[in-house]
Amino acid sequence: MAGILAAILGLGLAALVLRAFLQAEPASLARLLHLSLPVALGALGAALLLLGRPGLGLALLSGAGAWLLLRRKPARRRAALAHRAVVRTAALEVELDSKARTVDGLVLAGRFEGETLERLDLEQLRLLRRELRSDPESVRLIEAYLDGRFPVWREDA
Repeated sequence: MAGILAAILGLGLAALVLRAFLQAEPASLARLLHLSLPVALGALGAALLLLGRPGLGLALLSGAGAWLLLRRKPARRRAALAHRAVVRTAALEVELDSKARTVDGLVLAGRFEGETLERLDLEQLRLLRRELRSDPESVRLIEAYLDGRFPVWREDA
């Protein structure tokens, strides 16, 4: 009798879990699984340690720990990159860092190809701007860079 009640209770619980699984939002379900699976693996490893299977228990515990550590690393990387933006045109690639309030870029075409904008002086940047006249996007980007680095550059232009 107790076995039948346990089976009915188990089936009811399984039905509730399945219903919750099917109705859950995919993003919240993914977050839950990313955390609960390594925790369950660690719990199984701890149980095996207590039952006298130290080799398998330690392997499962270390695997769960590594899984949790690897899961956290991309979140840190995303947070570090969240304040950076890269703008690329045919002749320039400029990286804007809003946290550090810095702008740097790489020249992709022309006389100064391969040089960073930071290494070019005002006269070289003006030459680059003239050279890129046929590419309006690159001209706007270089002008914005010049406005930030040399605010008075337009007075002599």
